[in-house]
Amino acid sequence: MKLFGTDLVVPTFSISGSAQKSISRKPSLVAGFLVLLISAGCSQSKEDKALERIANRKAPSYLRLVNFSSKPASLLVKGRVSAPNVAPQASSVFGIAASGKEKISVKSDDKSVFESDIELAPGAATTVLLTDKGGKLIEGDQRNAEAGKSSVRAIDASGEEIASVQADGQDLFSKLPPESGSETKPIAEGHHSFTIKTSSGKQVQVEGEFKAGDCYSILINVGSAGATASIVGNSPIRKPNAGGMSSAG
Repeated sequence: MKLFGTDLVVPTFSISGSAQKSISRKPSLVAGFLVLLISAGCSQSKEDKALERIANRKAPSYLRLVNFSSKPASLLVKGRVSAPNVAPQASSVFGIAASGKEKISVKSDDKSVFESDIELAPGAATTVLLTDKGGKLIEGDQRNAEAGKSSVRAIDASGEEIASVQADGQDLFSKLPPESGSETKPIAEGHHSFTIKTSSGKQVQVEGEFKAGDCYSILINVGSAGATASIVGNSPIRKPNAGGMSSAG
């Protein structure tokens, strides 16, 4: 062949038998590589599903026992002890419970004194209130207050109406029905003194130190001997870290 007057030599190639075998093996190598890619993709898919399950996992709920009966009592969730041997006139801390439908009970002297089926919302905190008359659920507890503030609610554990609750001489709550909880109100951090008056004229005072970001409950009980009150914290234990405060529990 001539190109622009010059002989052009076109080389010819021959494929040896071994080269032919090598080429014939290439499709199988490619297929194997694709299988590895598919396998890797499946493995990543399983990891993604696991991460998705974690991301979609419901937040836990919280339960505590306020025992204003005359005997020690224990709170059980699905038959397992959540708050053991809570003394009379005392409260347990909030324990973690799975959100959703739960069966709870309270035992005293190895006997069931209260049972209930409850729907626990994710993140919700519920008080199981026990008196000598039986048990009752009081929902709506808060565990974290507004930034820079504290918050407080009152829980009437007695069978008598609470006429008023004053904080540092100012009205805070009024006409709290028996065995009920008030709304939660913000309150400045620092030391506060509370005066509780019942509808029958009984009176009791209680005071405490309130920290910013934390929530508290004033537990009130009225008996034949008079009224008693105590302040308990609702919030998780806060651990200091490099960036400030973090919570645990």
